[in-house]
Amino acid sequence: MPRRIPLPPRLTGTAFRVDEHRFHGLTPDRLRSRDLQRPSHGVRSVGLDLDSLLGRCDGLRPVLGERHVFSHVTAARLWGVPLPRALEADAHPLHVSSLGGTRMRRDGVVGHELDAGTPVELAPAGLFAVAASATWCHLAEAAAHRTIRFGVDALVAAGDALVSGRRVPGGGRTRPLCSVDDLRQAVIRHGARRGARLLAEALPRIRVGVDAPTETRLRLAIVDAGLPEPEIGVEVDTPEGTMHPDLCYVAARIAFEYEGEHHREDVHQWRYDFVRVRALQSVGWLVIRVNADDLATPAARTLLASQIRRSLAVRT
Repeated sequence: MPRRIPLPPRLTGTAFRVDEHRFHGLTPDRLRSRDLQRPSHGVRSVGLDLDSLLGRCDGLRPVLGERHVFSHVTAARLWGVPLPRALEADAHPLHVSSLGGTRMRRDGVVGHELDAGTPVELAPAGLFAVAASATWCHLAEAAAHRTIRFGVDALVAAGDALVSGRRVPGGGRTRPLCSVDDLRQAVIRHGARRGARLLAEALPRIRVGVDAPTETRLRLAIVDAGLPEPEIGVEVDTPEGTMHPDLCYVAARIAFEYEGEHHREDVHQWRYDFVRVRALQSVGWLVIRVNADDLATPAARTLLASQIRRSLAVRT
């Protein structure tokens, strides 16, 4: 049995077109070896994680033209936009847009055609994608076409994440992916196309300084119940240091803390939650702790709103 030709080390973690085999010192027979991956027609790769989004994007990169960019749900995931769990699955096809050209037709790819002037930026991992603000509009368009399940609350949560950045130790935040004005300009460019009504409803509800999509859902549920909109990003000095309640009514000294599953599963987080609550209580704050069940049904949201309303009446 002939000895298999070793692969050049430079190919590890990369993808290449099969018509480049001579450049890489490979024979046609070597291209058929099982140690070479086949991420897409006419492409081979070495050592890519083809079960991950980034690996699949890298596997498609060799056949992307100058006008091809990742878009829609794929771009949203590359930008780190919070999406419903069903859209986070890596089994979904990749969305690729052709700017001013014919849409890509390839297995595992959903092709789109966009205007040549669509803004494009370099997303994390060195992949070109439709700019975050335009991607936000494309999510609304896809929701209007019913190709994805993405309601107004999810659209607001995505916008909150784009304009807020992430909180870092010490109280600062990372640079946001775009501003509220960037989203406003993207909505203007989007015009009257599908999704315009969703965008018009979501844009005024976006806020800066939001830490998580669950915080957005809680804020919207409170406002939709006819209650005053709680404040975001307020700093409260306590004996344990400065605390940042998820949401709060400063005048009434009412804080809201949303506790997801990781608060229960992570023992360190669970213990720190006790410290946070006691610290806020020690300076006269009422802490209302909320979990997913409190927002799961209309009846649960009504019950939560009643509790908040009573607390406001007592503390004002």
